[in-house]
Amino acid sequence: MSQLNFDTQAARKLINDQLQEVSEELRMLEPRLENKPDFGLGAGSPGVYSWEMALNRQERATQQQEELRQALERIEAGVYGICQQCGQPINPERLEILPATPLCVACSAAIEESGVQPDVVLAV
Repeated sequence: MSQLNFDTQAARKLINDQLQEVSEELRMLEPRLENKPDFGLGAGSPGVYSWEMALNRQERATQQQEELRQALERIEAGVYGICQQCGQPINPERLEILPATPLCVACSAAIEESGVQPDVVLAV
């Protein structure tokens, strides 16, 4: 495997910027999740929907945060930009759009089409 010829400093900055945004989103969601509304039969609160939406956003942001951290680890390990499924280079344009992606377009599409989880080592 060889490192692609692109600016890893720019990738690191983009990833760190996104990581900062996600961390801020998580901080803003904390107060909305502190008080869980009543789910009791016949006594449900209209806040239940809002609370569940905030919980879903928190779960997605936490996952995104982990993916961004793993991308930073791949940069440090010198394997950023290499597909962790097939070992081929990931298109730099894809990395500009999805800087945390560990997969090339072909592997991502194949995994999505098959519905099978990738055999990817996400942590370096």
